[in-house]
Amino acid sequence: MKCLVIDRPYMGIGGIENIQIQLIKYCINQGYRVVWLTTEEHEKSSAYKNITDAPEIEKHYVKRTPFGPIYPSLKFADDEDVVVLTTDLLRYCISQHVMKDWQCRTLFHLLTIPHFKGGAVLPETCLRSGYTRERWRLRLSNAAEWIDRTGNLIGFSDIHLKAYEKEYGLNVANKESKILKAIFPLDAPADEIIEKKAKNRRDEFNIITCARFDFPHKGYMLGLIKAFSDIYERHPEAKLFIVGYGQGEKQVKDALSRLPEAARSQVALMGPLSPEQLKTKMLSCHLNIGVAGSLWRGAECALPSICMRHYTYECEGYGFIDDVGDIMSDSAGFNVVPLIENVIKMDDSAYIEKSIKSFNAAQSQIDVDPEFVFKLPATNLDTFPLSELEARGMFFQRLLLERICKRSMYEDQLNASK
Repeated sequence: MKCLVIDRPYMGIGGIENIQIQLIKYCINQGYRVVWLTTEEHEKSSAYKNITDAPEIEKHYVKRTPFGPIYPSLKFADDEDVVVLTTDLLRYCISQHVMKDWQCRTLFHLLTIPHFKGGAVLPETCLRSGYTRERWRLRLSNAAEWIDRTGNLIGFSDIHLKAYEKEYGLNVANKESKILKAIFPLDAPADEIIEKKAKNRRDEFNIITCARFDFPHKGYMLGLIKAFSDIYERHPEAKLFIVGYGQGEKQVKDALSRLPEAARSQVALMGPLSPEQLKTKMLSCHLNIGVAGSLWRGAECALPSICMRHYTYECEGYGFIDDVGDIMSDSAGFNVVPLIENVIKMDDSAYIEKSIKSFNAAQSQIDVDPEFVFKLPATNLDTFPLSELEARGMFFQRLLLERICKRSMYEDQLNASK
């Protein structure tokens, strides 16, 4: 009997959550046991309630404390093969000590790296440079080396694995075999939909962007809102649809308030959408602008999709996904407004060709294997090198530093977004 355990309480909009939701759907369809370790608050705020409210999903509440989560005691049958997915390194270090006591036939505890920077991925980077940061890096290097050596390290992209190699001195072998696979194959949009959009672009040109309001990480969105004023002035047929929500909602609304009234009236805040709702909306749009998972969601809908820069408040990017791929970087890009205008102005045949190339780019990077996480040659036998007490101490310090940093950086972020 196979069992999937999702050790991630938050289930909001994002590429990570989208893959996890698809995996949950697959497991339910296969009759596997599905367990979600969450909190009552996060369960209520799930962006995928049509899935997470399914009676087939067991919800077990984790108690949140300043020293990290307190996990419930789970019971398994003697013949159960359990796979646990965790996306936070310190959370992994804590839960590894808890899960070793779970009684089941096999238990594989996978760290699925969701990004290439940030305190959840590389906890020591939340510290200022110095002795403590270096001590953390060395201790976490030992943990990362154990996770890799036992076959429990996987990424959503090879960029994520390379970030661990660089930070922790790893040499991850066969990286291509340690990247999460797609759960379901793609369905190509009907030719009639693409042809219709090519023809109606002069009457209404719909731009869509989808991201959590997580700044400065997804700060490009604020740059896009600012740039939309000039786009609308030259192309009054343009509309901008913003899908997302999060702590930075006030910054988004402040940026919108600074637009001229005519341009502001052509921007729609859509809030969070389910995967099905997002797909429907994208099929009605003409251009997708984004990063990471949302970039590919647009390409899967045969939308010309522009890859944007991470960690900037400018409207900067790197090019179309079918030309440059999904570049996950905070390196300087270029102003993508000319690319946007190019899509508006290109003739119908060129738009159709660009749309097909976008879909082909998405299809070419899809490697479908819904059983991937159940087939990894992982082990869970060696003694974990980081104690639970030390991991919880690090968790507390990270939490404290993140709260201090958020307070001190808030005004800087607001000013940068103006």
